Amino acid sequence: MAYLKRLADGSLASLPRGSARLGDIGWTVRMPGYPSGPEVTPAGHEQITMNAIGPAKTISFPVGGRPVSVKLSAPEIGAIIAGNRSVDLGWYGTGTAFAFKEEEQRRHSLRRNYGQNIADALCDIVGSLRAQHRGILAEANPLERMRKIGQALHLVQDSYSPAHTQRRSDSAWCIEYIRNFGRGGLPLVGSDKEHRVPSDERDKIAYAKSKGAARKAEDSSRRYLQIVLKAIVGRANADPAAGSESAADFERFLGDILRLCGRSAVRCGSAP
Repeated sequence: MAYLKRLADGSLASLPRGSARLGDIGWTVRMPGYPSGPEVTPAGHEQITMNAIGPAKTISFPVGGRPVSVKLSAPEIGAIIAGNRSVDLGWYGTGTAFAFKEEEQRRHSLRRNYGQNIADALCDIVGSLRAQHRGILAEANPLERMRKIGQALHLVQDSYSPAHTQRRSDSAWCIEYIRNFGRGGLPLVGSDKEHRVPSDERDKIAYAKSKGAARKAEDSSRRYLQIVLKAIVGRANADPAAGSESAADFERFLGDILRLCGRSAVRCGSAP
């Protein structure tokens, strides 16, 4: 049975009965105890997202060589945060069990199961981000669009969590390995090869060895916000330059952040 608590950012969290800790699916999301009390897990995705947005709450990008800025309102930021959290917690208290399904793992930048190879896992992740990007651009409701942006940011951010992927910081943060949640993940301590079960310290942005990855997650989140907001501005203003630039920017973004080490680009289907 799920319980709801309204958080400081205005979003709703689905809380477990009692205060049992649920398995972390990515960078932690703030999970207070039930019915009140200290946090069970600290903010992670929320902090990465807010750092990416920045204190001025303004996302700037060039269109046709001229600077353009989008000021995000409080409701828009709230929708982005709520959408990001929903990938782990469900939407408005629907619960967390869905997040353990094989088809959901791509949204957390994880292998769908223990036997999936790395190239296929990467294509699942790339395909998910492509589909989410298309859905954002097709969405007519402004706040629903922001919620979907938050969900896409969740995948981008999880792709940098050391509990989800092994990246090489000395080689443009290419991906060496994509982990699996579940089989192969020893409880709490043990092998680092897979995501530990039920939780993994590497998912915490305060964990010393995760700080560099968290900063890269922030940088890539801001870059995605620039790309998607440029596309939205282009559609709103019927500006073909913004549309074509954002499409090219998105393809470069995929090639940069979702790239396997020591390989040419893995072909994962056509551009949206």
